[in-house]
Amino acid sequence: MLFIHHITGIKSDSLWVGGHSNTGKQILKQVDSSGNVMKTINDAFCEYGSFAITQNGELLYLEVGNTKVQKKTPDGTTTIITTSGENIKCIFSSQITGDILVGVYIARSSAGKLTRYDKTGAKIQDIQVYKQGQALYSNPTYIAENKNGDIVTADSSKHKVVLVDRSGEYRGDYKGQSPNKREFDPHGVCTDVHGHIIVVDYTSGSIHLLDQDLKFLTLLLTKTKEDLKSAKGLCVDEKHNLYVGSENGRINVYKYLKDVCFVCDAIARAGWVVWSGRRERRKDIGEEGRIYESSIIRSCRAGSNCDCLTGFNFLRTVIRLKTMILPCERTVPSNCTKQTFPITTTAHGGCDQRSAEDARSF
Repeated sequence: MLFIHHITGIKSDSLWVGGHSNTGKQILKQVDSSGNVMKTINDAFCEYGSFAITQNGELLYLEVGNTKVQKKTPDGTTTIITTSGENIKCIFSSQITGDILVGVYIARSSAGKLTRYDKTGAKIQDIQVYKQGQALYSNPTYIAENKNGDIVTADSSKHKVVLVDRSGEYRGDYKGQSPNKREFDPHGVCTDVHGHIIVVDYTSGSIHLLDQDLKFLTLLLTKTKEDLKSAKGLCVDEKHNLYVGSENGRINVYKYLKDVCFVCDAIARAGWVVWSGRRERRKDIGEEGRIYESSIIRSCRAGSNCDCLTGFNFLRTVIRLKTMILPCERTVPSNCTKQTFPITTTAHGGCDQRSAEDARSF
């Protein structure tokens, strides 16, 4: 695999990685934390955010042809969503509700939409317009969900990231930092434990860190410092590490967050979202959860200087932990095999040059 388009995974010991080879063949692979291939799917469409992991750890993927969403379980593969006259570009499975979000391009109207289905594939709603009938989307290609239920969508045709709440109401959009807004080309998007939104700008080869309202915070990574050539896919695992996939089958793994204090980690696990000094509780928590949350909130207020609460919860210096290079999909010299390169960082985005060059020359 030479070009990675999407990465997803809830746990660091198992990732699903999709892309295409130098011959154009699209392949979806499950790999372990060292880049060893565990499973391969040969009928998947892998150009955009076209596969996802459900609450139960099952794989959802878009079949080649862009009209069928398949669910792969230990018992086999089942078609759960089929469209007619609509070109599916991306899918996402909510870790909060279990619903499936599907990004669609409608050729007859040259417009896009998101459709929400329940976990069985029954349609719930379309998210398509706002204000006086204005289209929210043109070509939705990547979807993520924040801790508060907000839906984040990258639209490469509109050159922006679109934010709606869980009911589909428009909240805002982000058009990058360049004066020429058409230069911003958002691809992979994901969110983290603090409610940050992270997006890849394919044009500049940079990773943008935004708050929950799409306010720009910083550039986590840039092409000049990290050589993020053709970077498109990214995700965050349960250890809060950031995975960024690019060409040559390379996945860089970064630490960008300060260690989450045990109290705020407990808050997040109980269903509270903590960012910039504010807290918001998910609505689907039972009485037992509310009692538990009340206890740990009081505990955290006692330590009011906690970085998790003040908003200073990301590192000023991003650390590259390792680089994984997946096996090639063609006949190559015998030295072209999977390898993992541990890499240290001494300055913001500045990796140890010898190790970095080893990885690039592989």
